[in-house]
Amino acid sequence: MSGEDAHAWLTVATGEVAHLPRDILEAACAAARRTCTHHGQIVPTILKEGEELLSLRRTRLGVDVIPRDRHLPAPDRWKPSAEEIELIKADAAAGLHGRGAA
Repeated sequence: MSGEDAHAWLTVATGEVAHLPRDILEAACAAARRTCTHHGQIVPTILKEGEELLSLRRTRLGVDVIPRDRHLPAPDRWKPSAEEIELIKADAAAGLHGRGAA
């Protein structure tokens, strides 16, 4: 994947998972790192894991969970700036370097 392709992929991917709270996103990303063998699996894995954790949280808090078949307006999606993309890439690279050092 070229640098330009990676940048476009990361832009779309961050928008898809932006609705997840940070702690849930981090846990879902950890699951993706453990299980994914191809970049095409990353976002679906994060969404599956994240939605499951979010549902558990809502249940524990007694918050009604909207049935999946109910159509709602699409939420506003976060589109990261170029600077945010660079920070995300730097954080990801730091995580990879830290994982290899253990």
